[in-house]
Amino acid sequence: MASTPPQKVPTRCLRRALNPSVRARALAVAGVAGLLSTAAHAGRSCEDWSAAVSSVEGLVEVRRNETTTWVALSTNERLCTGDLVKAGNASRAMLILPDGGTLRVDENSVINIAEPPSGGSLIEVLRGLIHIISRDPRSLTFRTPYANAGLEGTEFDIRVDDVERFTEIVVLEGEVVVTAPAGQLNVPNNYVAIARDGQAPTAAPIDRPIDRMRWASHYPPLIDGPLPAAAAVPSAAQASDAEFYASRAAAHLTTARLPEAEADIATALRLAPRNPTALSLDALLALARADRTTARERIAEALAGDPSSVVARLALSHVEESRGAFAEAQRAVREALELEPENAIALTRLAELALGDGDVETAIRNATRAKGLAPQQSAPLVVLGFASLRAFDTGAAERAFSEAVDLEPDAPLPRLGLALASIRRGDLARGRSQLELAVALAPPSSQLRSYMAQLYAALDRGDLTTTQLGLAMEFDPLDPTPWLYSALDKLRGNRPVEAMRELRLAAQKNGSRPPLRPRLPLDDDLATRSSGLARVYTELGFGRLALLDAWTAIGADPTNFAGHRLLADAYSTQPRHEIARVSELLVSQLLQPSNVTPIKPHLGQQNLFIAQRLGPSPTSFDELSSPVLANGLKIRASGAAGGHGISGDDISVAGLHDRISYSAGHYRFATDGFRPNNDLEQEAVNAFIQYRPSVDTNLQWELRSSRMTHGDLTTLFNRDLYSGIVRFREEADSFRFGAKHQLTPNHALLGSVIAQGVLAGIDSGTDSTIRTEQNAYNVDVQHLYRSTNFSIESGVLAASQTVDEDLSLVLPGFGPSAITDRRTNRQLGLYAYAHLQPAPNLDLIAGISFDSISNRLSDDDAANPKLGVTWRPTERTTVRAAMFETLFGSLTTSMQNAQPRLERVQLAGFTQLLFGGIADRTTVRGVGIDHAFSADVSVGWQADTRDTDRPAVGALGSTVAVQLGERAQEMYVYWTPTHNLSVAASYEHERFESAPQPLFGYSKMTTERLPVEVRYFAPTGWSVGARTSHVRQSGEFQNGFPQQPLDPVPMAHGEDDFWVLDAFVGYRLPNRRGLLSLNADNLLDETFQFQDIDPTNPSLFPERLISFRFTLAFE
Repeated sequence: MASTPPQKVPTRCLRRALNPSVRARALAVAGVAGLLSTAAHAGRSCEDWSAAVSSVEGLVEVRRNETTTWVALSTNERLCTGDLVKAGNASRAMLILPDGGTLRVDENSVINIAEPPSGGSLIEVLRGLIHIISRDPRSLTFRTPYANAGLEGTEFDIRVDDVERFTEIVVLEGEVVVTAPAGQLNVPNNYVAIARDGQAPTAAPIDRPIDRMRWASHYPPLIDGPLPAAAAVPSAAQASDAEFYASRAAAHLTTARLPEAEADIATALRLAPRNPTALSLDALLALARADRTTARERIAEALAGDPSSVVARLALSHVEESRGAFAEAQRAVREALELEPENAIALTRLAELALGDGDVETAIRNATRAKGLAPQQSAPLVVLGFASLRAFDTGAAERAFSEAVDLEPDAPLPRLGLALASIRRGDLARGRSQLELAVALAPPSSQLRSYMAQLYAALDRGDLTTTQLGLAMEFDPLDPTPWLYSALDKLRGNRPVEAMRELRLAAQKNGSRPPLRPRLPLDDDLATRSSGLARVYTELGFGRLALLDAWTAIGADPTNFAGHRLLADAYSTQPRHEIARVSELLVSQLLQPSNVTPIKPHLGQQNLFIAQRLGPSPTSFDELSSPVLANGLKIRASGAAGGHGISGDDISVAGLHDRISYSAGHYRFATDGFRPNNDLEQEAVNAFIQYRPSVDTNLQWELRSSRMTHGDLTTLFNRDLYSGIVRFREEADSFRFGAKHQLTPNHALLGSVIAQGVLAGIDSGTDSTIRTEQNAYNVDVQHLYRSTNFSIESGVLAASQTVDEDLSLVLPGFGPSAITDRRTNRQLGLYAYAHLQPAPNLDLIAGISFDSISNRLSDDDAANPKLGVTWRPTERTTVRAAMFETLFGSLTTSMQNAQPRLERVQLAGFTQLLFGGIADRTTVRGVGIDHAFSADVSVGWQADTRDTDRPAVGALGSTVAVQLGERAQEMYVYWTPTHNLSVAASYEHERFESAPQPLFGYSKMTTERLPVEVRYFAPTGWSVGARTSHVRQSGEFQNGFPQQPLDPVPMAHGEDDFWVLDAFVGYRLPNRRGLLSLNADNLLDETFQFQDIDPTNPSLFPERLISFRFTLAFE
């Protein structure tokens, strides 16, 4: 029953048709600009052309203005005002309008390129069906015999029935104004309007408008060989041959003639109910409707009827790939090739899937073979084009895609390839026009819509981004890619609560694993994406969820650099995780294909909490970068200012040019501190270059130089215990060379060589000084093996450090004296970790390391067993447990030069590498559980013990074994009660012991924390938040300084119980331009006594501190 639609277009399409991308592989697009330049030399020219012909399928004819003869229309011709276009039976044409809009003409249609009354374009649809996509609605109108249509930014179909005398308009996106002599009607998305001759137009809602538009789709071929003509009439013998009708159905699908194809499939199955070709084509149609269950059932029937069916196995490969099961898809294709080794379509499918799995060599080999067997097919060239893009050879990629377009101008995949090549070169405008053309060639494709949305986001077209992602979600509700992209888009729009919910939906659709990459691996640079995921949780205050996602991602694939980058960012807010953080950063940099995110100079060094929270930029990656990978420059400029003399700046520049990416930056932070001689000044510069000589090899060079001067940063429980005169200064330099080589698709080799040098000094304020020169070198090599349910990480580390120390002392009664000392520290480590997945919900990590350490305090060797277990009894529950031993041998030279390692830093979420001494022998046991009650409520609990034997210098220079004991528990609750509100609460209980002597100002210390934080996010970009923390601490703390060198450290019992209130106001500039924040730490100026386990790096500020920080992005 017809109804009048609402006259205001909904802000968001709520119901759209469902359709998956039927070709889950590296997709691609053709360029409008290149097409139009070629068109200038084809066909009849006219000064003001009205349309350019992009593709012609079958017989499409044109009758030029002021002529009476119909002639065949060819690709690349131009159409002028007054030209008539007619598509024959089983024929289609794609036209491009001057404003970049696309117009698809269906079979048996006639249109006229009319003279517009006032500029723009006017298309008369005299008969038949057309599909329109226009992003400039003001320049395009349509006229039919029964109604006219004006646009307001839209995608829709117009069908004119000259027999029944009516016009039908189906709106997928936007709004169409339908005008007839008897009335006018505004038609929004998800409505169909009908204007009959002499009657007012009416409209009614429609559930799946995309189903009316499948005539414009593209279906992948399954049959390697000639097909009967779509209009072929069966002979007497063929009339009872099911295979004839199945083959003719395949011919119908080449131009998306669905009713005819479905009729032939039905006839074939009536003649032979288990005909494998008919069942496989039926499965392909079900897959196009996102009905994977039916598709699998049809293929199972086909294989049951004919176990040797090649067509059924090829169809099965599409179904498996659509759900991200690349290994199963490859298995099906390999079985097909065993049956038909010369099948060009099967060879191309294997090449596509190999490329999706990162096996470029296999992809090129099989695509080249397929091209030789079937030179008329475009698909092998598409694979070769994407292989060139993987190798950052944009020119070769464009040549391959262009050749594919020449062979099949109606195929969307080579068009998308050209789009991505244009974007890679930095030509986003051309890439946009090409990608819009690809979408027009396959409107139901979820994957194309997702990538179109990413490009719109890069062009700051937020409305189009939202619309395209909504269409992608509904066309294929099982694909996690659009949900991932939508989450990042919502983060950029200051909607992190909604972003987190969509991330969880994406994880559910990705097998409960965080989707750090799309199913089609077209984006080689995912640094921004992975850091964006961490930023979602950081914005909400849900740090544990970022860690959980990172652990899960690395557990699923240890070669996934995005997971390592996510973990590095998540560790940036964790105390004592400096070495773990820089180690994860190093691994992610070695694994990344390229880098276009500015690398901040202080990312690779240890950092203080005060600099992390109050400095010009945090120790993590921002999410302000463009969503697409393109050549060009990016600049980040950050600054900070605040009380207690806080000031800072951070400027970074990054660039990408094909195979070379680079970054350089300068960082400075300074503060006067909270008391006399508590000042700090840091400065660092860095330069980074990455070069890919081939698709399998990645080379990197990084240089970092920094300096630091400060007073006594130690904050003990007794705040009056500090030195008012001692001064520290340090200059540190480091050089790193890194490499990754992909030996085979399953084997990779990583290497890192680091040289570090430090000049440091301590002035006591008297005539006593210490001058230290340190030089360290380390070589780290790791081998990675990965298969479907099994992976191995193994490697070796060798390091050497030389320390030259000059002491100038003035002792009462003895006069000045000088002591020169040289010592050498060495370490050697061998390790191997095996990751197994005996069941889909169970991950096991077992390993062992052999470590040897030689230094003045210790000469020790150890074999250290490792075991980690992760069990997911339900989709919402994760249980973790680990037990391992370590012999810590870090030769970190200074506070500014941490020594990163390639060895795995965590097992089942429990960290192996915490900052400690150079010969710590540690045993760790831990268990944890994380559970999501719903998309809005998450809880978790973790308990671990850490027992460490540390050699230390005792009285008269003797070596003393100090036992350090840690017992820690943490519980958290995360809640998002509304779409713009987050609540985070946790309880932390820690108990530390140090015997027989205190190393950090305590012998026993128990700390309890109960922080509760609330944050509000407005869609206008503003954010506000407040955190109140209840802290209770007690223990035996240092209460003075020894009077004589042999005297013990004075200790006394101390305890305190207090509350601290922190608050912030933030603003996110539109279009990814930057971030602003005003922070108030210890807002109520609470006075308390408190000590962190690392007293040189306090996490609570003992006085009120107001600070301002900003980051600006330029691209």
